[in-house]
Amino acid sequence: MSGKWKFPYDIVPHGTRIVLYGAGNYGRWIYVKNRETNWCSIVSVIDKKGEAIKDFPAPVHGISEITANDEYEYVYIAILNNDIRKEVAENLINQGVSASKIRFLEAESDDLDSFKNVYIDDTNNDGNEIKVGLAVGWPVGDQVIALKIYQSIINVCPQAEMYVFCNNPEITKVLYWGQKGLNMILGYTPSEEEARQYDVFIYAEHIPRLTSFRRTKIKRLSETLYQSMMCLYEYQMNEPTGAFLPVAQRRILLDRAKFFGKNRYTLLGISGAFEIKDQKVTIFQKEGVTNPLEGLDYITVHYGASDVLKDGKKQVKIWPFEYYEELCSLIREKYPDIKLVQLGGKEEPIIKETDYQFMGESFELVEKIITDSKLHFDCESGLVHVATQLGVKCFVVFGPTPIWYFGYEGNCNIGPKVCGECKGLLNDWYTHCIKYDSPKCMESITAQMVFEKIEDYLKNG
Repeated sequence: MSGKWKFPYDIVPHGTRIVLYGAGNYGRWIYVKNRETNWCSIVSVIDKKGEAIKDFPAPVHGISEITANDEYEYVYIAILNNDIRKEVAENLINQGVSASKIRFLEAESDDLDSFKNVYIDDTNNDGNEIKVGLAVGWPVGDQVIALKIYQSIINVCPQAEMYVFCNNPEITKVLYWGQKGLNMILGYTPSEEEARQYDVFIYAEHIPRLTSFRRTKIKRLSETLYQSMMCLYEYQMNEPTGAFLPVAQRRILLDRAKFFGKNRYTLLGISGAFEIKDQKVTIFQKEGVTNPLEGLDYITVHYGASDVLKDGKKQVKIWPFEYYEELCSLIREKYPDIKLVQLGGKEEPIIKETDYQFMGESFELVEKIITDSKLHFDCESGLVHVATQLGVKCFVVFGPTPIWYFGYEGNCNIGPKVCGECKGLLNDWYTHCIKYDSPKCMESITAQMVFEKIEDYLKNG
């Protein structure tokens, strides 16, 4: 495997001083390779396990040590798993490390080895409990969709004890509240070693990715779960391209989904491991959450989308802010008795034409407000997934992401008049229009177009 690893010659300048984050196999290889080439000066080695790591060829420190060391020019993250690497980068930034100093290599086609590398344990047959780990990521929409995998596992194995790994536990605790079999929600991405402590461990990617499987034990305790996991395992072993690939290469999966008539949900079942035929998941809501807008007729709107790449750049799928203002003005003029309610993060700008703003509020409150709204307007964001699963009609503007893949039946999905569906054509498609100076796809959907569809719904249902 080490023959396929790459040294970061292109992104770590020769002679610079770096902190090496990651004391696993890849980090060890980087350290030894650098010692052989004398390419740069590794002033410190950092890992979340810190001093507990005794077999590394240099002292290893905890992450808190990094801010005490001002002698470095770059931090190189020697981690191959994209999800874990993103989490580490976020933690480093929170620790005060400048994003411009963080370096890593994007995983290339070698990730196919990662996709096929399933830890099979046929020796551990102890106990009668079935512990299933599920990593659901951090975007809200991805977590909602991952519920489909969660509920499919419970469907084939009702006795499963579920452990959900995530990167924003406060939201996950709301979305997954009341789910059958839920044992614990953990706010981090586990190491490979920790994942192997579970009888089954799955990453909720566009195609679920099995990483750990105690076959003998699962076969003894649940034949149905065993058969499902064997389907997933065999699919991964025979998959020609892999599913856990860099952003641009996932275009292969998108094209494959279109060819087979699959959407974001039904693609989860392409391996045959789970029978997934619809876009529905069940979200439970806690009782006792009070809606401060109770008794009012209102429409919710949301401007924004998750900072997926953690680089502070706005996603191109966001509708222009001035269009939001124009749309709200049109609605207010035509329907003065319907209040306009803006939802979003505390850092998002206020739409001046809205009557109420709930910015940075608890997710439980956001859920309650959306549930009681007449309709929800948004770009293709996480709140659309939540609102739809709560039974609220959504009006959604689409540009770079395809309606046929991310859109919900029953919503009013509004596509662009120009271009569109460029998802995955370049690594930075999230934040960079690859054809124009600005995202013409989103700009081509006018406020008047959206208003006419909302007006028709309010008149005719």
